[in-house]
Amino acid sequence: MLKYLIALGLTISIIPQTTALSLPPTPQQTAQQITTQEAKRAEAERLITEAGELFDQQTEESLQQAREKYLQALALWRDIGDKSKEAETLSSIGEIFSYVEDYQTAREYYQQALLGFQEVGDKNQEIDTLNSLSETYGGLGEIETAKEYSQQALEISQQVEYRKGEGRSFSNLGYNQLGEPETAKEYLQKALDISKEVGDIELEGDTLAYLGIVYLVLGEIETAQ
Repeated sequence: MLKYLIALGLTISIIPQTTALSLPPTPQQTAQQITTQEAKRAEAERLITEAGELFDQQTEESLQQAREKYLQALALWRDIGDKSKEAETLSSIGEIFSYVEDYQTAREYYQQALLGFQEVGDKNQEIDTLNSLSETYGGLGEIETAKEYSQQALEISQQVEYRKGEGRSFSNLGYNQLGEPETAKEYLQKALDISKEVGDIELEGDTLAYLGIVYLVLGEIETAQ
């Protein structure tokens, strides 16, 4: 009898155990998930709008508040899984740090944004971020690296015919070539022409300022004025 019970126990122990089946979500669960995602997206969009308004005030307090809102939105985009919005928000945070001349931190956020835009295939945003990195490295005094990023941005801009990005790339290349005024003037003149073509007033103003420096270096005082 004992042998029989032992044998029975061994037999039972080797019978494979069944596992619970994973059932698909019910329509109600799916609807709830969609509603939750929509609510998070709406909240993130609200935070982005408020952050932008705070950034425009450009005070120390408003910039800090803007950064906090962007970080909150960033967490929501990541939770939702929206890679494009995540990259845009990373870029916006980088812009805040660049504005306050914390170029090291700005660079970290721009690098993350660049990877995100490359992942989703957004060429225009990739170009803008490459130019932002060029300006950031310029702020750090790493001129050769700044030139490399501008050159990358220029090449992609011309490939995809993104004129605004092309103009900004030429402007950055000109600024980073101020030690070679003739070369800088050539780049900056191209940037100026494009800025007028696309109606980019900010780029036009920056480029005119850089050209003024170039003409002063060249001794062309009247042209600089």
